[in-house]
Amino acid sequence: MSQNPAIDTDDIKIEISELAHNDQAITAEVPWHCIEKIKARLEAGNANQTDEQVAGLLAQICMDEAIVRCERDPLWGPQLKSGVKPTMPKDNEPFKIMFALDIAPEFDWPDFSTFEIKRPVRTITDDIVARELYQQRLQASPSQETNEPARTDDLVTLDLAIREPDDGKMILSTSQSTVRLMNPGEPAVINGIPFPGLDAIIRDSSTGDSATMTGQLPSSLANAESKDKTVTFEITVTRIERPEIVTIESVLEEYGTPNEEILLMQIRTALESRFEIEKSMFMLAQCFENLFQAIDYTAPQRVLIKHANEEAKSVASKMLAAGRTEPEVKEHLEKSADETKQRLTAGLKSRAICMALRRTLDLSMHEGDLQAEIVKLAALSGKRPEDFRKELVETNQIQSVTDRVVQLKIFEALKSKMKFIDVDADDLT
Repeated sequence: MSQNPAIDTDDIKIEISELAHNDQAITAEVPWHCIEKIKARLEAGNANQTDEQVAGLLAQICMDEAIVRCERDPLWGPQLKSGVKPTMPKDNEPFKIMFALDIAPEFDWPDFSTFEIKRPVRTITDDIVARELYQQRLQASPSQETNEPARTDDLVTLDLAIREPDDGKMILSTSQSTVRLMNPGEPAVINGIPFPGLDAIIRDSSTGDSATMTGQLPSSLANAESKDKTVTFEITVTRIERPEIVTIESVLEEYGTPNEEILLMQIRTALESRFEIEKSMFMLAQCFENLFQAIDYTAPQRVLIKHANEEAKSVASKMLAAGRTEPEVKEHLEKSADETKQRLTAGLKSRAICMALRRTLDLSMHEGDLQAEIVKLAALSGKRPEDFRKELVETNQIQSVTDRVVQLKIFEALKSKMKFIDVDADDLT
């Protein structure tokens, strides 16, 4: 900040009106004599700007000053009304602007010594390594689309809808997701989430077939209210691909590995690293679920709307690129609106808790922390870090990795206060 500011910011008039959900409406005025001083300073520095640029600068000065006058830094920051741009006033009139600015909550943190965290334990056996080697052979195998019923090892593309069993209300839906059919009875994994029992209605289905079943919502999708809840699953198979399994020698050649023994050792190391990540995610989920239940918070409505609009735009773009029509996109967005609102509301609450805890614990995060996590995840995916990062950015997942790094730092800072119970990973769902 300049040691010789152009104006005395105390001259800026700021009025605050409280809104719902931890938000405030701010009205700010910059007197004309302040505007003249700012413009004179810009001219003296040969930084001549258009009226639009000066108006933008004045708006930023007002927002910064409003934050300074708040008792606590906001979590989400200021936001102008959508579609409204700052404009310069007439001569001798004040610059006026209205914007929203959230109120940072003062959370009453729970007693972390009451948190009991299940810690998964697993030994990577030869059998597990052998199964992984077979999966790598599958991934390296060419596939051909087939009209035959789906069977073990097939890659099935499908649409999935999860509904309330009584009134059919949509809980969650996903389109054009892929699932590799494992042995009978093993969960179908869709978008990284295991769905126990779902393989039973996918197996033996043909392209174009639809099927339904009832079951419990996966724990990773459930909140306190929907935990252990019975829901209806609807699937429509849109494509089935059958692999032509390659030999181990083909995998060795693809990876540039000299022999099977070294490949098995590499697989074991990768599985151990993957399990460590899965274990940390499992424990993180428990920790933040406890926090989620202990803290009462709702993000400002404008923040929710902003995130919902951004997600809808991203989903629509992907669906249109996949060949879906605009009416189909509209129907999908309308059906999933309630689920999206609930999910984003919960996600914003979790992020708010993270931001507040990070401040409370005085934790810092640097670009190096994010890059280290990306390198680790890229190695597990068999990709170069720069390619993996580009993929995260293009799929709007970079924020999720950033949030995970922050959560890991919080967990590390708090874990000495928690109680841990070792549990066999195979006994956990």
